[in-house]
Amino acid sequence: VASKCLIFRPDLVLEPGVLGSLFQMAVSTIVLKERGSVMAVNAFLSQLMQLSFAKRQPIWAAAQPAVMDCLNAHGKSLVGNVLLALAETCPAHLLRSLGSCLHHLRNLSGSIFDGWLIEIMKSADFRAYLAKCNPAFKAEDVDYFIHVVLRQPPLERSAFEAIVADYAGVCRGELNGDCLH
Repeated sequence: VASKCLIFRPDLVLEPGVLGSLFQMAVSTIVLKERGSVMAVNAFLSQLMQLSFAKRQPIWAAAQPAVMDCLNAHGKSLVGNVLLALAETCPAHLLRSLGSCLHHLRNLSGSIFDGWLIEIMKSADFRAYLAKCNPAFKAEDVDYFIHVVLRQPPLERSAFEAIVADYAGVCRGELNGDCLH
């Protein structure tokens, strides 16, 4: 419902306390295994970021500071939870869609996203988590994934989605780490 409100009644979602609460719920829900929940959250986040980035309507241009406040407050948690979801909980048929959401997040957040991704993926806890998911996932594979995702100029959306899906496949033991190179 929230993603539909973004289109038809953005004023409801952009109320001062509402957007922050929805964003927090999205961060928490993205790691669930339920297809419907992940699809709904992904639709909401993707739609929010697309509309905010495009700023085609005056309401979205005015909402940019509120959206950026949500990203500054919860963006790192969102990136971390999306990476966890890709590695383990996201239904396989939604991997590319979640990759698209990450692509929108990177476009909207810019270098802030880059810092979050590096900090999360280089942390000892996250590397231990990846090793638990797939002991064959090597440190150089993680480093190369970071390099590709953060490259300049940025990857086109389809290429970004593909490398994110490959990352998920390596985490899940379905692919070899060489596919990231």
